[in-house]
Amino acid sequence: MGILEATVFAFLGGMILNLMPCVFPVLAMKALTVVNSKNLSSTERWKDTGFYSLGILFFFWILYFLFLILKSGGSSLGWGFQLQNPGFIFLLVFFFIFMAFQMLGWIEFSLGVSGKLAQLTSHKSGLGSFLSGGVAVLVATPCTAPFMGSALAFAFSSSPLIGFIVFTSLGLGMALPLVLVQNVPFLSKFLPRPGAWMITFKEILAFPLLLTAAWLFWVFMGISGKDESFYILACLVFLFFLIWLSKKLNQQALRMTVYSFLILSIFGIAYSTERQTKEANTFLVPQSLFQKNVWKAGYESSATYSKDNLQLALESGQPVFLYFTADWCVTCKYNEKTVFRTDSVLSFLKDNKVLVLKADWTNEDPEISKVLESYGRNGVPLYVYYKRGKLSKPVFLSQILTPDIALQEMKL
Repeated sequence: MGILEATVFAFLGGMILNLMPCVFPVLAMKALTVVNSKNLSSTERWKDTGFYSLGILFFFWILYFLFLILKSGGSSLGWGFQLQNPGFIFLLVFFFIFMAFQMLGWIEFSLGVSGKLAQLTSHKSGLGSFLSGGVAVLVATPCTAPFMGSALAFAFSSSPLIGFIVFTSLGLGMALPLVLVQNVPFLSKFLPRPGAWMITFKEILAFPLLLTAAWLFWVFMGISGKDESFYILACLVFLFFLIWLSKKLNQQALRMTVYSFLILSIFGIAYSTERQTKEANTFLVPQSLFQKNVWKAGYESSATYSKDNLQLALESGQPVFLYFTADWCVTCKYNEKTVFRTDSVLSFLKDNKVLVLKADWTNEDPEISKVLESYGRNGVPLYVYYKRGKLSKPVFLSQILTPDIALQEMKL
């Protein structure tokens, strides 16, 4: 792949990223602004989308250079690495719950200088549009849209300047759809007119945010365990108590003290939340036990990925299906539920005696990071199929799948 192809792929991947489930909650937050843009002048609309686009670009640049810095320090990371950190996940859980309560009108309090926190996501604030773009990037990173995988691999393996260009193209692609909808008259005329219905619409948008918080908390439980998860729930209750207390206080000095303590508590809890790496439960199958069917074919008999297991499976002469997944990857979980657990795909894998390996990248794992790089990828999902008799030429399945597409690509 050359830089031109990588730039085009990144741009297309950024556009498609808006359709990925990871980004829906942020688009819900932005929906009110888009609808309300009918009341704005052309200059104000361009200003709003300009700050939104700048937020997307800025946070993509931060992630890219942070990735380079951490990689240079010896870390084995890939796309979506921040969601392998429980402290960061905690911050996102708090953020989405807080924003949902804002949408419902349950929490509204002044920050003194910048007014109500809700204004940070309103059209009146350039900072709000900028932050909306930034949050969209942070939440979108678990998803790798079509075209993105190869473009990101190219960016991470190239010079910083080329990588910067590719990531800029990715950000521009992600920002373009909203810019067009909000500023092109032909498209904006299809937007509904603002009215009283927007109050109910705003409250409805709170529930996708709450669902996102629930999903992130489930991811947190998978990384840190039940005890730490209960601790986080208790901390959330305490933090919202501080918010309630701030509304009851009348003196500005006391309110600012509570705000300061609230902010310090949020980041203090996030910092102190230590990740507990899951013990590797690697299913190792000696060659001599193949005849005894210890490692059975089929998706439901998946073995945990390891270098030895993959080598053993390839040496068996049977077809091999290796899939990379993570709890925080919505696309991964969707494909596993709606594609690989369907009767047609399960029957195909079992009838053709396909050995299945699962590489779980929920926690940071240097071995999985290296094998992803060996396939020219830096993120999940990734599906690799080795056909019988063609083990040297693996087939890479699409990231957006249906049972028919999966079967067609494995049969080719």
